[in-house]
Amino acid sequence: MNDQEFNQLLESLLDGEPQDFVPESLSPEQRHELIEFLAIEPQFRDMYSRPGSFATGVMKMLECDDATGRQQFREAVLHDNRKQRDFSWRALQNALPWGIAAVLLVLLAGSLLRQPAIPQPDVVAHPESNTPPSATSPAAILVAEAKAEFDPLHGPDGVRCEPGQYVLRSGSIHLRLLNGVDLAVTGPARFVIHSPFELDLEQGICRAAVPEAGHGFTINTAEMEVIDLGTEFGIAVDAKGRTSEVRVFDGTVDVVAANSTKKTRLKRNDALRISASEGVTAPRTSAEDFPDTRAIGFTQWQLWRDKITQDPDLIAHLPMERRQKGRLVVTSALPEAPVAKVTGARRVTGRWPGKEALLFDQDGDRVELDLGMNHEELTIAMWVKADRWDYPYTALASSNGWGPGALHLQTSRRATRRVHGSIRLSDKIEAVRAYSADRMELGRWHHVAYVLSKRTGQFQVFLNGVASQYRPDDKSGAKALPNTPINPGHMRIGDWKWENSQFKKGKPGPKGFRGRIDEFIAFRRALSQEEIDEMISCGRPRFLWPE
Repeated sequence: MNDQEFNQLLESLLDGEPQDFVPESLSPEQRHELIEFLAIEPQFRDMYSRPGSFATGVMKMLECDDATGRQQFREAVLHDNRKQRDFSWRALQNALPWGIAAVLLVLLAGSLLRQPAIPQPDVVAHPESNTPPSATSPAAILVAEAKAEFDPLHGPDGVRCEPGQYVLRSGSIHLRLLNGVDLAVTGPARFVIHSPFELDLEQGICRAAVPEAGHGFTINTAEMEVIDLGTEFGIAVDAKGRTSEVRVFDGTVDVVAANSTKKTRLKRNDALRISASEGVTAPRTSAEDFPDTRAIGFTQWQLWRDKITQDPDLIAHLPMERRQKGRLVVTSALPEAPVAKVTGARRVTGRWPGKEALLFDQDGDRVELDLGMNHEELTIAMWVKADRWDYPYTALASSNGWGPGALHLQTSRRATRRVHGSIRLSDKIEAVRAYSADRMELGRWHHVAYVLSKRTGQFQVFLNGVASQYRPDDKSGAKALPNTPINPGHMRIGDWKWENSQFKKGKPGPKGFRGRIDEFIAFRRALSQEEIDEMISCGRPRFLWPE
């Protein structure tokens, strides 16, 4: 079953009448795919398990499906990082299970991006048992990591975390349990996953965000048992495992001290510390000692940034950090980095707390920089979040003017808001254009990339990693770029200077962008699909992205 058939099947089932769904009519391959679709996160499955619903029919297939075949399919999905599906936004809005598609994509991408870190001297001792985690159904998935190093005998299998014992020597990880609980664990740490609802923390720092489907999730330490009642909380255990501290960030938990049956209820901002030698004492941790999953994502992006800024083809990288006198920090492999000048746009929070972005909110807000002329290949990419559409066309990044080789990357048509890139071929032939397959939504972070190559004739726009081929202008009839200059020259981000643009029908209307731009990067080569996927995987603002 190909991607289109899979999408059509799911859409028809989700939008159709429950009585029209006959599980026995599906092929074994379709059964496997649908089972995995709902089984990857049980809380979504449970929400759609009402009597007579589509999910109930799917769950019936579990009774007649071959367990070995189902396990083999899961293995194939979790280890094939190239498996992607172009899911419908309409179906995502109409039915929550479509959100699992985004979850699966980011999980698969994470397995190739893990980098070994230098061991720390205070690593915990190896557990007494030398048996690796058991090969049963996974209890959790490794979503992201930052400089994480596991003990070789006690680490995940790719992105899969089976029930068993784990030793995180250093760094931080983001785990998602199959009931939807998100865990941020900072090493050195030692923990045991019993099930999606129970975990032993023997050493380290752990922060848990528990959704409704995970209520009752419990973390055990030597000194206490912490039972979730719908909350976000953190637990810290010292190196010897003799002192435990719990801190509640939101909601409520019940705490049961070792050798006791009495429950102590903690609410938001409450904290409790229990030591084997001192008993109950004043807390010694602060909220900042418990990094959340977004902080891990931020760190993962910083590691990618440090790597990519060493790229010899880097023209300019703007993380949107401001310097004095209206200039931005720019990293470049060129002998002299381009100067990025800010006009109007003001500094705001970006994709993560602590990450800066620029807010473009009125006409004239812009960033200007010169990307040079006569490139054989070029890639520009950026993270953007639109607040509103004030004009039919909105500039993202455009060359000043409209001479041969000039580039425009913008959104067009107020109703659809697809991203399109265009390059002018010559004075006689206006432009060749490429349109994104999907549209840009308001209030959501999007990754936009524009890739051009005279060598291959490649001309593509990527929206959230999905590529589109060029679409020649009706008048030009152009089909490739081998003889076309690539002249970005002096560009504006978030605006466009139309003067001297050689327009035949007078002054064009304004195109000011309204929203946040978090990052802009330009290379003097055509990035591959794999490189764009890595940029997205290391830069996505959160696990469930696109939201």
